[in-house]
Amino acid sequence: MTERVLTGDRVTGKLHLGHYVGSLKNRVTLQEQYETFVLLEAYHINIRTTY
Repeated sequence: MTERVLTGDRVTGKLHLGHYVGSLKNRVTLQEQYETFVLLEAYHINIRTTY
């Protein structure tokens, strides 16, 4: 049985070197070893806590 990995990102703008070094490079490695699922959060909610 293949192990699974679930990870995600919040889409906040254009890709930059920090994304590659901090996240994307590692995920390429993980997908070779595991069944990988990636969530992309593109819906942002502003919650007003005080009125």
